[in-house]
Amino acid sequence: MMALLVLAVVAAACSSSGDDADVASEVATPEATAEPEPESEAEVEPEAEPEPEAEPEPEPEPEPEPKPDPEAQAEPNLLINRFSPVEAGTHRVETLGTPFLFTNSEPGFVQPNRQGFFVFTHPDSRGADDRDIVMLRVTALSDPTSPGFQDPVAGPGLTDFPAWLEAMGDKLVIDLNEATELGGYPAHRAHFRLGDVDCPGGPKPCLLFGANHEQVLKGLEPDSQYRVWVVNQDDEDPIAVIVGINREADADWFDVADDLLATLEFGPVEPNTTSILEAGSIDLPFLQGIRIEAADGTVAIDDPVGRLHLADDPAIIEFVDVPHNRAGVEFTSADEVVQSMMDQQAVVTEAESRTIDGLEARAFDIGTGGTFVELRLTPQATGDWVAPERGRAWFIEHPDRGLLMISMEIEDADPDTIFASVLPKAEAVLDSIEFIDVG
Repeated sequence: MMALLVLAVVAAACSSSGDDADVASEVATPEATAEPEPESEAEVEPEAEPEPEAEPEPEPEPEPEPKPDPEAQAEPNLLINRFSPVEAGTHRVETLGTPFLFTNSEPGFVQPNRQGFFVFTHPDSRGADDRDIVMLRVTALSDPTSPGFQDPVAGPGLTDFPAWLEAMGDKLVIDLNEATELGGYPAHRAHFRLGDVDCPGGPKPCLLFGANHEQVLKGLEPDSQYRVWVVNQDDEDPIAVIVGINREADADWFDVADDLLATLEFGPVEPNTTSILEAGSIDLPFLQGIRIEAADGTVAIDDPVGRLHLADDPAIIEFVDVPHNRAGVEFTSADEVVQSMMDQQAVVTEAESRTIDGLEARAFDIGTGGTFVELRLTPQATGDWVAPERGRAWFIEHPDRGLLMISMEIEDADPDTIFASVLPKAEAVLDSIEFIDVG
């Protein structure tokens, strides 16, 4: 899967009113009484001493309303879908590593939701900066002396946002620049648009803002306006939150985003889901726990689908733990998965099987011709695994972990040409796999 360019919630206060109650006031009229006839003196008795009136009992104080039981509250929806509508409600996102909650009172749309990269937009958004809220882990901001896409990053550790803003000089027109907090953590905030910049033209954005290990790149455009927070994550990679519009007529999106971000709550700091591995033996949570031998510079992405981007090779290995079909039903055999892909118009051919940690792994070559072919991880998810245009998948029917799938995708304009040369490097990773308990 190509390194992602950002091609890209809504919260509005709702109120309700009840009907006014009509109040009828009653007026009491004293009844007329006849005058008593005079009594004789013999019949007159001395008036009795009036008994003291009893003191009225104090009205009981109203009992305090019980506090809501947190355990009884509705659980936030775990948002793992991508490229799909988002209903109003409170949602939990774990894509960035550090989890967070947000509440939107109006429907929205989730765009990418992988690789330390989450994008929430207006339902009618049609591209980058079109009423979006972009969140990503930032391993490096662009080089202020050359912030284009030819040399996208200046190197690891360049994440000092205030220093970056100052160094960009007249390339930015800055309207606000202040220390603040967001979601419970210290942050730095800036509102800006591009200033004196010569854009090269072409399909890429004009300038680069920052990147997550060059797997995800967030660009900036001259006709857009941005409100940006970079949120401190202690010793881990910071989180950038970027609200964008590309038309002045959509300025009210900033108010919508402000309302949504007022509900944002980050959880405990967790590492970036994307990391660069050093050469050697490495334990990964993929497939419920594996150990592999990694080449130096391999990129590991701990998403719902685990991924390895092989160093210096255009190959991506994906690890799918118990896939489901599009109806949300769990597969129990390789044959069921293959039939599902074929039903979605993929061409699937069985290849030579392998042995992975003592277990047979049936292999199948896959071709889609550009047709969208997907598998799911849960009944609710969409687009968790998308079949490569040209690739291979291996299936292991593990006695304790269920059906496991490993696939290889080639990230190249002409995958057929280099398939045979890249395949052995992916197979070497598979041959090194050992199933372990990761606790």
